[in-house]
Amino acid sequence: MKNYFYFITAFICTLALKAQHHDNQIISSKSNATTLNASAGKTPADSVLGNSKAAKNSAYDCPEPLSNAGFKKAKASVKALSSNDTKAEYARQIIQNNCLNSEQVKQLLLLMNFEQTKLDLAKFAYKYTCDKRNYYTVNKVFAFESSTKELEKYVNSVH
Repeated sequence: MKNYFYFITAFICTLALKAQHHDNQIISSKSNATTLNASAGKTPADSVLGNSKAAKNSAYDCPEPLSNAGFKKAKASVKALSSNDTKAEYARQIIQNNCLNSEQVKQLLLLMNFEQTKLDLAKFAYKYTCDKRNYYTVNKVFAFESSTKELEKYVNSVH
């Protein structure tokens, strides 16, 4: 499974290099409607996932969530991984490079095997979520009330 993770990482790096070489150009193909426009602030991961507006790695510039098609691809990639740590790291990269809505965050958290991993990822994802007012829905992934209370405490502290 490590080889799979390294393959994904190498693929994303390859896309990053292509983006650097094709700055200000649009790359598209009939088989893949992915558009890569580095000058518009998109990262390679955004283009692969079909995000129309990137989060730009900013906690405060998150106008709309990752597209349904992009999220479906991202979720499938995380689900295919076997290690909980690898899943969490990959999910963290997806979250950091894209805007997500609360439901998308919840769906990613459901792929994690451990309560603490879910809680840590939920805290991390909050600042990259475009509909913070609905973040309470994320609480449904937790098995323990203490996790729900800790997330609530965290959310209230960052407001």
